[in-house]
Amino acid sequence: MMAAQNKKYIELRQHQDFGQVISTSFDFLFANFGNFFKTVFAISGSSFVLSMGLLSFWFYKFINNLIGTIKAPSGFDEGSDVMAYLIRGMNLWYLLGGTLILLFSLLFTYLTVYSYMKIYVSRGKLQEITTKEVWEEVKYKLWKYIGASILFFVVMLVVNAMVIFSASVSGVAYFFLLLGSYALIYYLYLYFPVIINEDEVNVMDAFGRTFYLVKGRWWFTFGISFILLMLCYVLTLLVTVMGAFVVGAGRTLLGSGTSNFIISIAVISGSVLAIIYSYMIFCFFIIKNSVMYYSYVELKDSVGLLEKIQSLGGGNHNETEAAIHVERNNQQYTQEKTDEEF
Repeated sequence: MMAAQNKKYIELRQHQDFGQVISTSFDFLFANFGNFFKTVFAISGSSFVLSMGLLSFWFYKFINNLIGTIKAPSGFDEGSDVMAYLIRGMNLWYLLGGTLILLFSLLFTYLTVYSYMKIYVSRGKLQEITTKEVWEEVKYKLWKYIGASILFFVVMLVVNAMVIFSASVSGVAYFFLLLGSYALIYYLYLYFPVIINEDEVNVMDAFGRTFYLVKGRWWFTFGISFILLMLCYVLTLLVTVMGAFVVGAGRTLLGSGTSNFIISIAVISGSVLAIIYSYMIFCFFIIKNSVMYYSYVELKDSVGLLEKIQSLGGGNHNETEAAIHVERNNQQYTQEKTDEEF
């Protein structure tokens, strides 16, 4: 059954309603599961696991130091520096290194997933995508992506600085700027898919492009992103709790003297599996962003429809324009019905 499912090509260049965006995201993930994650892990997944390993080790040292301090005969002396107690015995380089590698990994993961899906859509047919192809696309887009990331960070930094500054001036100004900044996040939601998929658009013009795509679809964008974010959060939290239970149980067994090497390996393996699982959920969230991007492009520009007409011989220019006009009217009607239901 899985083999048959893997042979199915998932059409992404089509307008999709609320439920279809979610179902198409799952369909794409399941239809390309093995090859997709093989490619993503080869390019960016290993750095994510490494960063989470460093952060987990730092947190483990933090908890051990905290428990050790509490159990110490002296405990926390009155007037003592509590943080000095907690930091003592910990190597903060693990925290710094893990955080920097994590940021690098997340940026590369976005770039890798978007590049994979760009190649998938450009093929327009079922054909295995190799890691080398995706890596070449990643390298081709790397500097543009880094520049866009820096610019995006600066824009959000300025917006947040304005919000914080307004809090000291006026409560009303703070309230409206806070709402405005929150709305801006979703208007810029497709900024990076635009950067990766549209070669002719530069990092500045991409802001206008994503505003154009999201215009009239803000509530749709907010709703579907919020629901899937909550779903991903719950699934990640579930695994985190299970992982914490395994680590806690392993630590108890180790402390009781009844443990051995096998228990230690089991605890480490469980933690690594939880990290990988969380990373896969994160990748699914990026897939959803791409599906939304292609849906919005089709709604606004009918790119997929135009390509289909041209591939079939197309007819004359007037017939092509008429077909696109009819399809856009149908898509507009579907959009309005979806917005009313939502």
